[in-house]
Amino acid sequence: MRNGIHGDNRDRGDRSWRSEGGPDAGDGPAPPRRQPVFTAPPVLIWTLAAMWGVFAILVIAPPQFVYRFDSLFALSPTRFLMGANAEGGLVGWLAPLVGHMFVHADLMHIGVNSLWFLAFGAPVVRRLTAAGQDAPAAIAMFRGPPAGAWPTFLFLAFFVLCGAGGALTFIAFNLREPAILVGASGGVSGLLGGLVLFLHRPGPAFARGYRPLAALTDPIVAMWIIVMIALNVGSGVFGVGVDEGGPNIAWEAHLGGFFTGLLTFPVFDRLARLGR
Repeated sequence: MRNGIHGDNRDRGDRSWRSEGGPDAGDGPAPPRRQPVFTAPPVLIWTLAAMWGVFAILVIAPPQFVYRFDSLFALSPTRFLMGANAEGGLVGWLAPLVGHMFVHADLMHIGVNSLWFLAFGAPVVRRLTAAGQDAPAAIAMFRGPPAGAWPTFLFLAFFVLCGAGGALTFIAFNLREPAILVGASGGVSGLLGGLVLFLHRPGPAFARGYRPLAALTDPIVAMWIIVMIALNVGSGVFGVGVDEGGPNIAWEAHLGGFFTGLLTFPVFDRLARLGR
């Protein structure tokens, strides 16, 4: 906020008037701070910007470009099983494990994924950021202010790993199926897997000295495991929540991403707390 003159607060006898932010500004109440328009961590905003940017490009691009882009980054189990012999060699083989997360079927698909990404991703970033403030000198090159590059790197690595875990699970259940996987829902489900390990725990979840993560046998964690299995198997086997003629829900990727997050988040949480 710009410095300004308090017209009614001049004391001509004992002292000169003071502007806000001056050396004696603490004598009066501090002016209210402007609240940011977006309160989500920057890494979430930039990741969503990339997703929506790809979506916008594919909406306006000619069909030939869209077909070529999908063939390179949408995940096809048949193509993946070809290994490095697939089109594009090693890069073309592995790129869809991550690239499919930035390709979405329609506006509803990317909109729903974006909302859940913000809801699940924000507390995960905050957890890693709070712990990352005590990172050791060995990783000081990655550190920055409270939302520094080290926790940002850990979050992105965790998100991508969960997406890849969901993709591999999808492949395992569709070895002989001409199925195509697109969307970030596997990675988003992985964020939920990490989230359920700490959000319900007593004590500060985002400050130094926070409580350890819950065990897989914790009743709340066990409940979430049961709920995720029931919802996703129900949608896949019984068609719950799938519109006739519309894109099917990739329940395999959801479960694969969720369990990847559930099992690997303790590793990332520990990496963020190195040197405590």
